[in-house]
Amino acid sequence: SAANGWIEFCAGGALRVSFKVKGVPSWQLERSGRMVVTFGNCHHYCELLPSNGAHEAPMFVVRERKMKDGTPARPQRGRAMTKG
Repeated sequence: SAANGWIEFCAGGALRVSFKVKGVPSWQLERSGRMVVTFGNCHHYCELLPSNGAHEAPMFVVRERKMKDGTPARPQRGRAMTKG
């Protein structure tokens, strides 16, 4: 399927995104190794996948989404891996 945008993990928890979102995008790495990527109205709980080689972009999968306001998140459209 076609990509609908990209995200770039920057130093200090900064996050760059290719699409228009409300607020300031950010990310953090939990002690468990899970990444919490926040942009728009949602927290995305991601898992970094094992590398396929030194010359390929890292891949991750979104395991869970939670709305910032506590309301239920919309169902995800599949569980495809994502290049980060």
